[in-house]
Amino acid sequence: MKLKLCFDCDDTLYDLSWPFRMSASHLFADGQLDPIDMERFYLDYRKAGDEIFDQIQTGKISIDESGRHRIKTVCSRYGIPVDDAFADEFQKMYRDYQKNIAMDPQLVDFFQETDADLAILTNGDHGHQYAKLSTLACLTTFIRPTCSQAERSATPSRIQERSPK
Repeated sequence: MKLKLCFDCDDTLYDLSWPFRMSASHLFADGQLDPIDMERFYLDYRKAGDEIFDQIQTGKISIDESGRHRIKTVCSRYGIPVDDAFADEFQKMYRDYQKNIAMDPQLVDFFQETDADLAILTNGDHGHQYAKLSTLACLTTFIRPTCSQAERSATPSRIQERSPK
């Protein structure tokens, strides 16, 4: 029997927090976040996004509107004043950093060397998720993805496998 492996994209194939941490380190004033547990701050940022995920899926708000909401919400929870201009700049920088995500070289090596059938799942906006998969070289190198929005569900109902070598 041939081994079949399925991977989630976000925070499995790359460090999901990296674009957030880079944006925060560039945009917040020196020392402004020092008293804050950054892991908790990031998790709260993610939670703010999870609270409105359905609105993104249904097209009521855009990815960028979601990003502005996330940073404004988490900053409000931590008593950090931010205005719309800051939220817009944070979201722009966050999206720019997402264009520079990368897989750990050990994962790349593993995927290139394995003869297992590989699949990848991802949820969220189809175009946004495919852009990340493209940046990670998943589309042309070794993985054919399934995106939940394309499947019209919060999680994909089927998995596409990599073509055999």
